[in-house]
Amino acid sequence: MPSRFTLILVDSHGARAFELPGLLLRGLPVLGLVTVSLAALAVVLGLAMGSWSTAAEQAGGSTPRDAGAPAPNSFQLAGLMDAKASDIAKLTEKIRHIESRLGLEPIPGHTLAQRVELARLMLAPSGADANPLCLKADTAPEPPEHSPAAPPLPKPVSLTQSPPNQKQVMLAAIPNGFPVPSGEVTSGFGRRIHPNRGDPAFHSGVDLLAPMGTRVRATADSVVEFAGVQTGSGFGRLVILRHAHGFRTYYGHLDRILVEPGAFVERGQPIATSGNSGQSVGPHLHYEVHFIDHILNPENFLAWDLQHYDRIFLEKQVKWESLIALINKRLTSQTPQSLQLALK
Repeated sequence: MPSRFTLILVDSHGARAFELPGLLLRGLPVLGLVTVSLAALAVVLGLAMGSWSTAAEQAGGSTPRDAGAPAPNSFQLAGLMDAKASDIAKLTEKIRHIESRLGLEPIPGHTLAQRVELARLMLAPSGADANPLCLKADTAPEPPEHSPAAPPLPKPVSLTQSPPNQKQVMLAAIPNGFPVPSGEVTSGFGRRIHPNRGDPAFHSGVDLLAPMGTRVRATADSVVEFAGVQTGSGFGRLVILRHAHGFRTYYGHLDRILVEPGAFVERGQPIATSGNSGQSVGPHLHYEVHFIDHILNPENFLAWDLQHYDRIFLEKQVKWESLIALINKRLTSQTPQSLQLALK
């Protein structure tokens, strides 16, 4: 190998010659390999950052970025995520402050929306807002004002006239009746003195008379969402059933649980036996009815059957007209439009 070699570089300004030691030739292959590796790594990192930024935009629901706008880097995205987390933490702290003033204890698993709903119910004045049973059947909200340019309101659906089997379909899908045979409410829905703490508290369900070991049955067709011990909630052994059209039912203070999460159960099927688990002063069943993020008065649903079918329409937090219109359409159409589209 020569002791020295000459490197000539030619550009628009002319040519330049450099004399380099021969030992440098030995390092050129290694130097080239390192250069190529670094270039490849830069390309991979660039693609990864671009994909991650796109995924972050989609997850955040942001609109597509302008072609000329620079892509946010990882530090900017981290800053945005930290800001959102800080906002949620501040909101959670405000809700917790309101709960402490009202004597409410957060229930594990409840969303912020559900906790706000509980606080709203606690602050509601006594009467119709606190207990929907106080509403009269002929009570109706004032129609919303709308400008002349607004689209016409849909034709109201009769809640009493229905096609054959509509009532049976509704009663199979939506919670109704007592989950235990006693048919007796021992503690109602709403404000009361907490049986353990002795201070005012909001009761988000009803307590039903149920001696130890009484079979607890599903109040509508459903799938088991939760079955086990919910630590910190006070419910002890708990079963949560998810029903059609956004309804859920809670069964608390159980002794034995007879179903597993993910199992499908039909109305009247045993799901557990009543007990005295959790924060309970004696054997009974705690029963709740939820609709999306609303906590409803279960007493309207307990009294709902074929003989008292119109009773359920006292519950004003459910848009019964649109639900009945949907069910009627399914019952009167041989092949629903949604199914026709699925079969294409």
